[in-house]
Amino acid sequence: MLYVREAVMSGTLPTSPDYSGVSVTSRQPAIVSKSESGKRQARLTGGHLWLMTINYPPMLRAEFSPIDAFIMLQDGEYDSFDVPYTLDNQGTWKNSSVIADGAVAVGATSVNVKGLAVGETAVAGDILRYGTHNKVYKVVVGGVADGAGKLTVEVRPKIIAAVADLDTVATSDVMFHMAIKGLHEFKVGAAELYRYELDLEEAL
Repeated sequence: MLYVREAVMSGTLPTSPDYSGVSVTSRQPAIVSKSESGKRQARLTGGHLWLMTINYPPMLRAEFSPIDAFIMLQDGEYDSFDVPYTLDNQGTWKNSSVIADGAVAVGATSVNVKGLAVGETAVAGDILRYGTHNKVYKVVVGGVADGAGKLTVEVRPKIIAAVADLDTVATSDVMFHMAIKGLHEFKVGAAELYRYELDLEEAL
């Protein structure tokens, strides 16, 4: 019998115990070709996705069980959930309640925000997420808030969904929206210590 239900957002990955390491990959498919003369041609062939591998320290059963239960709740690769990122932004805009300063069109790479204190900064390498869709964007060119508390940053990848004026912009404790990639597998070693690695793919 085929089991069918709508995929849902199933909460937030437990944060205890903390990760021992995180690997983040930016995947932007492209086709590149070179002619006999050496001329290079390239074009993008698909949407951008973040991939993440989370490593945990050796855990006792009581520490691992809540993680195990949460992952089982996802029904394999079916559901999606938020994942706290271990590195907070460097820019001081993370201290303010940031909102979009004007609408942002699909395909844009330059975005305006406001709600900052004068002189607060956005730094290249910071990440942001709008309130109306799940995509995480990385700042590639930062800025400094002007006297009106506004600044402009350049981001990658390109904006994938239209953003309305005054939409919320998360710039602190930004979460990636992910789904499990592959199998849920753990190992139990000496002293019944659990070893676990979690592979994830951005869910949009």
